[in-house]
Amino acid sequence: MADPHITIATGGQAGDSAPDWPRLYQRAAQALARSLAQRGELSPEEALHTVAAALPPRWAAWLRGCFARHAWTAADALVPADLLDTDNCPPDISGGRRELVRLALFGPGGQGRPREAKDREAAYQHLCAEIMREARDLRTLTRATTQALNHPDVQRDPTLAGMIRAYLSVREAELRARLRAQREEEDFETQLVHPFEVSPVTHVPTRAELLAMFQRVGCRLEDQLAQFDEEGARSTMARLCELRARYPVHIAEAAVQCYSEKFDRAIETRSTYRRQIDDLAERAVEAARAGEQKTASWLLRRMGAIRTLLPGLFSDAEFGAIRTKIAEGGEEYEHHELEEELLSRERSVAADIRRLGLIVHRFRKLAAKLPHDDERYLRAKAEYKQAAEEVRARDSEWLTGLMLELETLLDDLHDPSGRTQDQVDRFLASVRSTLDHMRRGIRAVQEEQSQSG
Repeated sequence: MADPHITIATGGQAGDSAPDWPRLYQRAAQALARSLAQRGELSPEEALHTVAAALPPRWAAWLRGCFARHAWTAADALVPADLLDTDNCPPDISGGRRELVRLALFGPGGQGRPREAKDREAAYQHLCAEIMREARDLRTLTRATTQALNHPDVQRDPTLAGMIRAYLSVREAELRARLRAQREEEDFETQLVHPFEVSPVTHVPTRAELLAMFQRVGCRLEDQLAQFDEEGARSTMARLCELRARYPVHIAEAAVQCYSEKFDRAIETRSTYRRQIDDLAERAVEAARAGEQKTASWLLRRMGAIRTLLPGLFSDAEFGAIRTKIAEGGEEYEHHELEEELLSRERSVAADIRRLGLIVHRFRKLAAKLPHDDERYLRAKAEYKQAAEEVRARDSEWLTGLMLELETLLDDLHDPSGRTQDQVDRFLASVRSTLDHMRRGIRAVQEEQSQSG
């Protein structure tokens, strides 16, 4: 039945009569919102189908035809966000129809592609951290540039490529400025140590020159502390103390003390972070040993992110050792699980054989003391017949299958000691012996039944 609140044209072209567009839009928007709430996201085709399903048949057909003509649901379709608001808007989309097309094409307000922007930002941060870690000079910057620009995410995202190129330019400027400052310092030191090799007139450094060099060394120290480069920071701190000792008149003790306090705080912070990393590593190993692979993987990724952002905290070798311990913990869990599976299978087989043996034994006892028309005897005999059939089914072929099943578990266990293999061999021998004993008992029952019959 048609919606009484909507006016639908009954003839002519799509534009012959003006429907209640606000009402149509409201229905379509509500249907789209429900679908988004249920599914989380919709493909272009799903969004079009949802909006079209909320419209009367005539306008649904028109909407699908419009999308088909412009190929807006194609996998490689690129639709400008302002398409419907510019002169490029198709002429058949006007008035109230435009908002319906906008809803089916772009979704409700606040939609778009936020996930793409989030992924781009995450990739940008990761690649910047890699560049910062790898590019310590202009030579390594060249290698880091090649790696970053050849990254798959950068190759397929021009926006991300532009962001990375901009960051590379900034990093190159930083490294060139650092190189110039280092060369100036080296030239200045050469003049101080070998003044007469350059000029017969001894060069006496001015206070401004000494303070400028002290500041450059201090900036280098702060950069090393920011990266938690303890070894480099210790060497640079010793350089600051040396300058203070050589030029106490121009370089104040308070300035050196300020850098010394920064150094102590950074080393203390580094120790705190290292303890946290050790705790993360221990938790990851424990999670792997407990079979919580998701937790172990998440903790490992977290440590990897820390390693990328702050490479001075722990080395690649230390990170590799952590990964090895986590892998070994996972292997321990798998080994324990396989042992449990092996023991569980053995217990199951043993319990089943024990059950059959008890049925045969109980029937022999009841057959000796109960009349053969007794209800208890008849029930025991029915159970005995079923048990006898099951014992016969556990023939050499069944035993071979059991042996192969247990051998497969043994292969997965990789037990070099051979203890588990010996235990399995003893178990199989016990199963074979018990089955032989039950078969003899069944034959004895059959003989007794023949004699009594």
